[in-house]
Amino acid sequence: MRRIAAARLAESMRNAPHFYMTAEMDMTAFDAALELARRQAREGGWPRPGPTVFLAHLVARALKSHPMLRASVEGSAYRLHDSIDLAIAVDRDGALITPVLRDAGTKSLPDLSADFARLVAAARARTIKPSELTGGVFTISNLGMFGVDAFTAIINPPQSAILAVGRTQDKPVGRDGQIVLRPVATFTLSSDHRIVDGAAASRFMADLRAAVEAAQV
Repeated sequence: MRRIAAARLAESMRNAPHFYMTAEMDMTAFDAALELARRQAREGGWPRPGPTVFLAHLVARALKSHPMLRASVEGSAYRLHDSIDLAIAVDRDGALITPVLRDAGTKSLPDLSADFARLVAAARARTIKPSELTGGVFTISNLGMFGVDAFTAIINPPQSAILAVGRTQDKPVGRDGQIVLRPVATFTLSSDHRIVDGAAASRFMADLRAAVEAAQV
């Protein structure tokens, strides 16, 4: 599996003209909303959401307005996808796999949390189905839990973009004329310039920032 993944990513770097866009985002509202979601999960009996699945919930909302960011390359053309099927990078015994959250744009956070928990458990038990690892239209790779500040990710073909997320750390920021500490994370979007231009990527990142910095359950 590692060799197959390496070959696909090498193909992506050869064929897809990558460009990158980075933004630091204030995670204050995100962290508060995630803690609220975890309390609701305890009370409601659904799986405890982690930062990655909560972020997937917000990304899916943002992608609704950005069809080119969830398009796939097919030869010299591209294909638009109505369903927002999010691939989430997961480590399994040192190998990277990408289980897919189906219809993430239409599901509630409890449903997404349940789907993600089931997929991760199946992946680590090596019972995940091949069909559950294919068909994603956009990938999220979160390495923040490993202490990574920021990184750029290689697009998972035939997708047109991937979002790389670093750790949250306190940084000084300007607010109302004052310097204050805020929890900040770095988000880096890698896009395929064959079908995504800089303006489209910028608009998506702006909408994602708005969703993250005003996050609600």
